[in-house]
Amino acid sequence: MKRLRHFLSSMVGRLFVILLLGMAVAAIGATMLATSKRQQEFERQNLNRIADRLQGYVNLLDGNPELRDRLLAIGGPSVRALQPGARLGRADTALMEVLEDRPGPVSRAHVHFASFRSCIPKLQDLLPPPPPGHRRPP
Repeated sequence: MKRLRHFLSSMVGRLFVILLLGMAVAAIGATMLATSKRQQEFERQNLNRIADRLQGYVNLLDGNPELRDRLLAIGGPSVRALQPGARLGRADTALMEVLEDRPGPVSRAHVHFASFRSCIPKLQDLLPPPPPGHRRPP
């Protein structure tokens, strides 16, 4: 213990501690910077994936008007007309910027955040219709 105290009280010991703390701060800073960069890249890839899916649905619906009317009326996987009472949140400017760079009708899309519940169909819409002659309980 006496040798350690003597080492830390010397100029070399102090310099060692200062360099050790500096390296620790630099490592923490580099880790935080890498984490931030990774998160930004993940969000960019996620926005591009959402834009690709949206453009695929728009191309599918624009290619067949009959399918468009039926699919928007009954809904499909992730394709549903927005319910009249649904609340719109703030505009998603990041996704709108990604969509502006794409050709076709998606370049003029207005995107808003919505609650998760407005994206899920109601349970009554998922159940098969009751058989004929079946009475609904009061």
